Amino acid sequence: MTKMPTFTREMNQRGQIADKSYASLKLPQDNESDAHNKDNVSISRRRACLLTHTSFVDEIVAIADKKAREEERLEDLRFERACKQHSKWHQTNQAEAAELMIKYNMHVRREDVEES
Repeated sequence: MTKMPTFTREMNQRGQIADKSYASLKLPQDNESDAHNKDNVSISRRRACLLTHTSFVDEIVAIADKKAREEERLEDLRFERACKQHSKWHQTNQAEAAELMIKYNMHVRREDVEES
């Protein structure tokens, strides 16, 4: 079994906590007793818990989005660095090729002068 990345593990743990807290909530239904519906404290508490759960899920999504943007940015930086290295490699090879051509041309000219 492969080890899960820290970020994924953290998001799973947060999600499990959020799911448990959400599952434990039960808002009163219309067909429940009036006495229960009049229990405004309980209803308010449950609604507050639901709002907290919703904001918690929103936070998880925001963190995941931020992480994805960071990973995309890192990929862009890696690509840019690779392009620069590739370009530098070509420049180095072109410079070396130019030097070799100059040396070859000088050698050919010497041979031509010697033959004359």
